[in-house]
Amino acid sequence: MKKLISVVLTLVLMLSFTTSVFASESKITKKNGFEMETIDDTKEHQKIKFTNLETGEVEYVESILENGKYVYFSTNDEGKQKIESVNGTIKITDQETKEVKYLKPIKSTIKDDIKVEDASSLAAAWWEQVNMYRSSYAIDTAKLSLVAGILASIYGGPVTGVITSIASYLISINAPNVWYIVRQYQDQYDLNHWMDETYYYADPNYSNFRGVEDRIYYTDYNY
Repeated sequence: MKKLISVVLTLVLMLSFTTSVFASESKITKKNGFEMETIDDTKEHQKIKFTNLETGEVEYVESILENGKYVYFSTNDEGKQKIESVNGTIKITDQETKEVKYLKPIKSTIKDDIKVEDASSLAAAWWEQVNMYRSSYAIDTAKLSLVAGILASIYGGPVTGVITSIASYLISINAPNVWYIVRQYQDQYDLNHWMDETYYYADPNYSNFRGVEDRIYYTDYNY
């Protein structure tokens, strides 16, 4: 009996150690010349610290859920900027000077014969694709926190590991733009229930696929 108890306690300790190790490893990652540390990760607020492994420069990106919509903040040596999607554009506001800059999407002129990676497992039988379009935004910055905020505002969800990984890759290759394809789905059992899948690419011919994020939401549907 004592031997059994000893074995059980050993297993519990091993499990606790393993869990703590994985939790620690998942909090800090290194990709494309940056260290990324998740400081806060809840439904309402995400905050990630970036450290440039070559220069030591530190930046922060945050996503905050306000009235059902995410807004984003980039903090770097140029100040703090608020990033938000407004009427089909991306609005960037300097929090000190209040200077406003708008990024407008650049519609693609490529024909409709591009293969879209089927990277999502959420598009189950009840989701029917009702629209698909492609576009791009000029990045025009070397600040990782700002690029991460721009990418997140395109799909409309929180800043995630997928988003920061794509952003760091684009920074590492000095990409002038980010190219993306959006698939829109409607729930056939609830016509107010929608899903957008956003596929991100690093090349203008929509090759060099970097990742996909999805956003599920409700909206009014006109019958």
